[in-house]
Amino acid sequence: MHEYLPTRGNAPEFLTDWVEQHRLPNDRNDPGPPRAAIYARRSVADPRFVSISRQVAVSESHCRQIGAVHDSHTLLFIDRHRSGTTTSGRVSLKALLAAARERLFDTLVVQGIDRLTRNSADAAIIVAEFDVLGIAIHVAGTGQVAGEEVVLKAFQYQKELDSLVARICRGYRDAVESGRLIGSRTRYGYDRLPRGTGLIINVEQALVLERCFEDIDAGVNRSELADRLNAEGIPGPRGKPWHRRSFHLGDGSGQLQNTLIKGVWTWDRHAVEPVTLKVPDLAIIDAPLFDRVNAKLGEVRNRKALPEGVRVLSHVARCTCGSPLLTTGRGKLDTDRMACRHPLDEGPRTERSSIAVVEAERRYLRFIHDNILAPSLLDDWQSIRDRAFEDILRSAEEERRDLMRRIDDVARRMDEADDESGQEGWLLAYMGNLEKEYHDLWRSRDRIESPARLQVDEEEAGRLRATIAGMLRSVPYRVTEQSEIAAVARMHQLVPRMVVGSCRDGYYDVRYLLGVSSASTAPTLPDEDSDLWIARRHPVPPRGALRRPERIIHFHGLAAQGRFAFTEAEWTSVHHLFVDARLPAIEPRAFAEALIFLAVSRLPPSMLPERYEGFQGGRGSLSSYRHMWLAMIAILEEQGSRLVEDVDRHRFAPLWRA
Repeated sequence: MHEYLPTRGNAPEFLTDWVEQHRLPNDRNDPGPPRAAIYARRSVADPRFVSISRQVAVSESHCRQIGAVHDSHTLLFIDRHRSGTTTSGRVSLKALLAAARERLFDTLVVQGIDRLTRNSADAAIIVAEFDVLGIAIHVAGTGQVAGEEVVLKAFQYQKELDSLVARICRGYRDAVESGRLIGSRTRYGYDRLPRGTGLIINVEQALVLERCFEDIDAGVNRSELADRLNAEGIPGPRGKPWHRRSFHLGDGSGQLQNTLIKGVWTWDRHAVEPVTLKVPDLAIIDAPLFDRVNAKLGEVRNRKALPEGVRVLSHVARCTCGSPLLTTGRGKLDTDRMACRHPLDEGPRTERSSIAVVEAERRYLRFIHDNILAPSLLDDWQSIRDRAFEDILRSAEEERRDLMRRIDDVARRMDEADDESGQEGWLLAYMGNLEKEYHDLWRSRDRIESPARLQVDEEEAGRLRATIAGMLRSVPYRVTEQSEIAAVARMHQLVPRMVVGSCRDGYYDVRYLLGVSSASTAPTLPDEDSDLWIARRHPVPPRGALRRPERIIHFHGLAAQGRFAFTEAEWTSVHHLFVDARLPAIEPRAFAEALIFLAVSRLPPSMLPERYEGFQGGRGSLSSYRHMWLAMIAILEEQGSRLVEDVDRHRFAPLWRA
């Protein structure tokens, strides 16, 4: 392809070197007989005369006529049951293009251009690539065809196919408008008559559909209805079990969404102008019941909106494989977990990392509070940051100097090439590559920015520690206060990564990355043996309320300060509720304070402070105090008492239902 370039007398040496570097590996200096590849394709709808065997036979005959050598073991490419309107799914076509790029052949033989492609855009791409590679396209029995002819033929076949599809659709529409019921498959509740002449009601399935509509209209939900049908052994569509999605789907294909059930046949329902026919003989239920049930099933349930704010571990928690830990569960603080979803067979790991969300957030906050922001350790961490920051600056400066040297070298070569006279094609191509390389290098140079040093003084550390201490009491999924959002953003700079390992011997192996720059985290992380990684082993926490000891300590402190104590006026107004109550071995006033404590803190009765010793909070003991509790809360709310601030009125409802 480039044999003439080294012999040019006016070509400078650096251009000759460039040509040699870009010479295709399989350029043939001594061309022998043309090497031919054969491509054959047949779709399901193609007639028999375009079978694969016929295409291969006529293509091999053409190879013999032009004296081309064909290796049927390596240069025969066949796509079966694939449409020519797209390259998607045509594995052999992709293999053909790969072989062409390796210069394994220089002639392609097909029975017809429509076998290669029926898409003009794909034809233009294939022709352009074959033209660059110097590969000729032959049609069996005709000979070599020009690239323009290939594109025009593909465009012609594409228009013919579009016209054929339009005529078929028009014929279907005319048949439906004339009263004929046609469709791709028979829906549940109906059987097709012989030779596709129409439909007839399946009595057994029709009774099931009637029951489904009546039950849902009566208030039965889809899941319960599916369970009932499966328990009674009633087979679903195509003999499969029933599922809640069997009845109603968002795309309108649910079994109860078929309008034929109310006597209306709809053809091409996704079209701009679908065709509808009234067929009362095929109606199974009344139209009002059909519309009422589908309106109920189609109601959009108002989901609980997610609170605004940011997650504590957003973009921070990672698995040892580098994949993010994703939250799994239903938004319950005590049960949700963070787990790695990366397939095990695609990495070196043999098990996935997993940790409870509340524990991960608590460990992250506690690590920053007790280690990074500890007053006695601030100077030590800052010295480590400073040393790492100097390394980053040196690395960035070296990379910047290297890019500038490469930019100067490319600019010099562009100046030398610009001095050459003429506008030969090889010179224009060479200049185009240099200009692209020049601009790419400058873009890389501009992306190298000087980061800002991360520094934390004692005053800021004190404010962050106070904010984190407040967050640790509840370990929230999201923080919504502006001060907390700013604190989380700062924490993400201080510790931008938290890598959770597997749980072994009752401990989690966790590594924290010490932040160096106030900019966002770099895409490449330091090596595991870097001083910026801090390893910790955290024990698996106990279950229940002890998982969040900060919350217990906080509310016990409030109780010691008298947060849940009644004033004399408040106790006088509610004292009569406890006169005749059979209380356990505890004073009535302390018993009432204990109820307030449990309703505000949401802690279990086993976590009550010692001052409420003697309180019995079992299922049987609290179930008899429902009216007393509700009456006390109503009185205190009417007085505007501070005791009912943040109180959970339904704290004991599960015990009352028991």
